Amino acid sequence: MDPGTSANVLSILGRVGFDPHRLELEITETAVMSSADTAHRIISDLRQAGVRVSLDDFGTGQSSLGRLRDFIFDKVKIDRAFVSRINNDRASEHIIKAILTMCEGLDLEVVAEGIEDYSEAVKLRALGCGMGQGYHFGKPADSIATLRYLHENYDSAGAERVSA
Repeated sequence: MDPGTSANVLSILGRVGFDPHRLELEITETAVMSSADTAHRIISDLRQAGVRVSLDDFGTGQSSLGRLRDFIFDKVKIDRAFVSRINNDRASEHIIKAILTMCEGLDLEVVAEGIEDYSEAVKLRALGCGMGQGYHFGKPADSIATLRYLHENYDSAGAERVSA
């Protein structure tokens, strides 16, 4: 909402020496709709600097499909409201299929949010969704636990350690 958002983000990145190409920000549909002109400027400025921008909670907000054409996003995140019902609600399954097909045509990456069990992950994969997040894959962790996990499971080059 704040017209100074992009300048603030880029200033912080410059001050701490963080490469903007390594940052991905998520913006909700509601934020985009509440001030479309401001959101368009912010998204354009950030993407021009190399920051990736994802549209979060897609499908449950108030935006039209035209917003995907009007705004340039790198990724769309399918809202948990559809993912949680994929195995027992035909309408949710068809909505997810439609989102996946539409995003493929728009060259947008897609992430399914809130995958909580194996059956949801399998169904999403079968529908062509290549990325997901949720408790099925791991619960949120603080920086200490995350670093410990990385040190225990990956070498310094980032390759996964294989145990015999």
